[in-house]
Amino acid sequence: MHVKIFPIYGMTFGVNYWDTHMLPEDDPHPEDLSPEYMIQVFVGIFGISFHWWND
Repeated sequence: MHVKIFPIYGMTFGVNYWDTHMLPEDDPHPEDLSPEYMIQVFVGIFGISFHWWND
């Protein structure tokens, strides 16, 4: 798991989710890619990102 805290230019509140299943079908990527997930939480002028891989 990789955790990263970063500044945001402006004021934001919200949540973002992404995983490798959301990649477009025509996007070239290796089939043996392990599933990858990310959740980002934005609070005020800071954001925190949780990024992990599932083997």
